[in-house]
Amino acid sequence: MANKDSFKQREIKLYRSLHYRKYREKNNLVVLEGFQLLYEAIRAGLQIQTVIYTSDFAEKKESRFLLEQVQGANLLLVDTKTFNKIAQTENPQGIGAIARAPGLGFNFLLDREKSFYLVLDGIQDPGNMGTIIRTAAAAAVDGVVLLPGAVDPFNPKALRASMGGSFFLPLALLKSYEEWTGICQRRHFQVIATDPEGDYLFHEIDFRLPSAVIIGNENKGLSREAAKTADKTSRIPIDGEVASLNAAIAASVFIFERVRQVS
Repeated sequence: MANKDSFKQREIKLYRSLHYRKYREKNNLVVLEGFQLLYEAIRAGLQIQTVIYTSDFAEKKESRFLLEQVQGANLLLVDTKTFNKIAQTENPQGIGAIARAPGLGFNFLLDREKSFYLVLDGIQDPGNMGTIIRTAAAAAVDGVVLLPGAVDPFNPKALRASMGGSFFLPLALLKSYEEWTGICQRRHFQVIATDPEGDYLFHEIDFRLPSAVIIGNENKGLSREAAKTADKTSRIPIDGEVASLNAAIAASVFIFERVRQVS
C-alpha cells in the first residue's frame, strides 16, 4: 500500500510539473486534460502513461468507456479536491492523463509527395497556435514548421485549442533560422511570406504548386531571417480601420484558398 501511495504521489507531482515547458521537454511528456483531448490522443495512438481521474468522472457511461480504451496505462483514482488542485483548466472535468509527446522531426519537409506546409514564425499566443494547428489538421495540411520563438505546441492551452489536431499533424520544431534556411535550399516548394504590404493578393498565388506559407508573429510580423527565405510576399486585402488580421485568421485564409484551388 505504501509503495502504491508513493507512486500515486510521484505521478501527481509529475502531472503538476508538466504545466511548465522545461519539464515537458525534459521528460518528453504532455498532459491531456479533459475527455475530448484524451479521446483524440487515444484515437491517434499516443502512448498514455498515466490516467488520473475522479469517482464523479467515472460514474458516467461514456467515461467508463473512455477508461476502458486506455491500454497499458496506470489508472489513478483521486478525490475531487486533489484533482482540482493539479488541474490546468478552470472547470476541470475530473480526467487528465500523462502521455508521451508526439515526435517533432522535419523529414516530412523533404517528401516530394507532400505539397503544402505552414511555417509559424514566432507565434507566441497559445490560443493562436492551437487554432492554427486545428485548422491545418482539418484541411489536411501536410505539416507545420515552428521557427524560433514559437510557443510550445504542447502548451496546455495550445493543446486544448487544437482539439487534438497536434496528434494528427506532422510538426517540426526548429531551433534556429539556419535550419530553416538549409531546408529551403533543398526544398521542392515555393515559399510564400504573408505581409500586409505583400506583392500578391492571397488568391493570386498558385497553390497548385507545392508551397510553404509563413505566418509572422502576432505583433512584430515576419522576422528578417524568415522573410529572406521567401520567393514571394502575399497579402490579404483589408479595407477597414485595422492594420492586420489575427494570425490564426490569416492562416485560415491561406489554408482554405489553397483548398479552393486544388479541390
